[in-house]
Amino acid sequence: MLSVFIINILLGGINLGANEGSLDSDGKIIIQHYSADYPIEKLKSPDHFIPGSNKKEIPLKAFRDQVFSEAKIDENISSWDHFEKDMLYMRVKTYPVEKVIEIYPKINPSILKNLKLLIEKNGK
Repeated sequence: MLSVFIINILLGGINLGANEGSLDSDGKIIIQHYSADYPIEKLKSPDHFIPGSNKKEIPLKAFRDQVFSEAKIDENISSWDHFEKDMLYMRVKTYPVEKVIEIYPKINPSILKNLKLLIEKNGK
C-alpha cells in the first residue's frame, strides 16, 4: 500500500479509494475524506482526536486482537485488513449494538453482543 501511495504522489495524484486527494502547488497532500463514520466536519475540529480520549482512541493491535479472540469473532474476520478490524472495534465501541448488527449482517448477532460487552468491560 505504501509503495502505491508513494508512486501516486510521484505521479502527481492520489486515489485512496474512500478518500481522494491531490497535491497543492506547494507539494502538500490534500485529502478529501468521504466516510459516514467520520464526517469531514468532525475531522476539522481541533479536539476530535485527543490522545487519551477513551471514546475515540483506537486500541493497540495486540489488545484489539485479544478482545476479538475472547469474543470468538476471529473466524468471521480472518481475511480482513487492520483498518477493517479497527473500524469494527470502533463501531462496536461507539454504536448501539443494533446498529452494529445492521452494518455487519454476516456476523452472528450474539457474537457482536458479546464483543460489545467485552469492550465495555475492558474500558478501552
